[in-house]
Amino acid sequence: MSSEIKSTTVQTNSLKDKTGTRTLASDSGSAWSWGAGVPSGSVLQIQTDVYAPTSGSIDITDTEGFQIGASNLKVTITCSSTSNKLLIQCLLPAYSNNDENGRGIEGGFQYSTNSDLSSNVLLGQKKWPFARGGYVSGSSGQGHTGRTLNWLTVADVPSTSTIYIAPYMKAYNSSNVKLFTDVSSDDSVATLVVTEIKG
Repeated sequence: MSSEIKSTTVQTNSLKDKTGTRTLASDSGSAWSWGAGVPSGSVLQIQTDVYAPTSGSIDITDTEGFQIGASNLKVTITCSSTSNKLLIQCLLPAYSNNDENGRGIEGGFQYSTNSDLSSNVLLGQKKWPFARGGYVSGSSGQGHTGRTLNWLTVADVPSTSTIYIAPYMKAYNSSNVKLFTDVSSDDSVATLVVTEIKG
């Protein structure tokens, strides 16, 4: 049996499938959220953050950590199920290897249940899915300046509590490199995007 609703306004607190057993979406009273009946692969939410300094640069050292800063570039997200996936991507502008060969960046993502990113945990299969980015092999003085670095990973949702996700990195080969080299008020924005996908 089929039915048709002809109205400019339909008010409900739940949308279910034709059997009435699978909830597609529900209203908490303050916001709508997807239910368990959403097809696998559906995008459930996208959270983003940007960081756009107007001067200076950031030195990336060989001590691993959140080297852009715990408050500068991170995403806050509350996921609906640990059966879902996270697609995480960051774009970091104006990389420089300081005109020296053999340097680069190792990059990945970590998360914490603390907003200051303390007690952080690996997110994804490996610590450095982006390995030796910007690396140049050759004689001294062969530099890369102005290159944009971009890395991503796919991870299982680790918790349905609110978590904080940020790019995690270190300089490769024990030599400092830079991001936001010669940045100005008109250029260079770092971007972090986290997408929750139905599992």
